Amino acid sequence: MRKTLTIAILLGAASLTAWGQDEPPPARYGVPPSLDLFPQNAPQTALASAVKAVEKGRIDYLAAHLIDPAFIDRKVAERARPLEKEVAADLRARREAQDRNPVATPREDRVPADPKGFDEAVRREAARRAFRLVARDIRGSLDE
Repeated sequence: MRKTLTIAILLGAASLTAWGQDEPPPARYGVPPSLDLFPQNAPQTALASAVKAVEKGRIDYLAAHLIDPAFIDRKVAERARPLEKEVAADLRARREAQDRNPVATPREDRVPADPKGFDEAVRREAARRAFRLVARDIRGSLDE
């Protein structure tokens, strides 16, 4: 895992510089970009930003913005699939609670009632949880 992670960081450092500094990348897995703190305008600065993220304990930022996005997306997808059943049960329970007390949940936080919207909410939440697991795995790999 350690060698794969090192390669993924190097690939990320090289590939993410394509965004440049004028157009910030979008938030990934709920982690907004911070190009002032972690510049990525050249492979060298992106790699330095990866080191800085590790030193600051920002493994979430490292995973979201500084490691090869295809590598992270693959790892998140692998970890998300097994979580979907649990997430669906959690979201059903939340939806039932919001149905019992609709004013307690703001509209933007409501679990969709329609099947398509519900399935999409399950996929998003499973990916969010899986991303946290992937970041934890990266932290563990770096701690070795």
